[in-house]
Amino acid sequence: MSVRETYSDFGYYQMFGAAEYATAEIAASGDLSSLSVDTQGYDAVTVIINIGSCDTAGSGSAMTIRFLHADSTASGDYTDVSATDLIGSGWLVNSGATISFGGSMALTSGIIMDFDIPAASVASAQGTWAFGYIGKKRYIKLILESTGSADTGSIAMCAIAIPGLPANWPVCDPYP
Repeated sequence: MSVRETYSDFGYYQMFGAAEYATAEIAASGDLSSLSVDTQGYDAVTVIINIGSCDTAGSGSAMTIRFLHADSTASGDYTDVSATDLIGSGWLVNSGATISFGGSMALTSGIIMDFDIPAASVASAQGTWAFGYIGKKRYIKLILESTGSADTGSIAMCAIAIPGLPANWPVCDPYP
């Protein structure tokens, strides 16, 4: 039986809302940027990405998710995170497996997830992925990019940031 709670130890911020993101829509509007998360007042932050499915329609359709950080929210200030800024990248929370559905997990130019939509299948794409940010910048965000030669695929996903180890506690008041 649980006698302690951690609800008031963390902040909870939506980065990408739960939706199906189509490569054609992303390609037409350029990259799709998540909401920025202000990490000031926290000593840790974890980003959770939940993937529901990948549509395998069409050849040449591909997407990447990039992780960026900055000291201000000005769009030109964001830069790609480096491998030293993340821990746990590529870890599938509910099974302990690493991502391997048609792509790679090598952190290059801030890319934390790189997948080829036609090579992906619903069974291998579904999962919850955790990334611990240990960089020194104040703001973080994700970018969803369509990188293939065709724009016929899609991905159902959402992303949230959970800052923790707050300087001032409680973060979320359970008794407002």
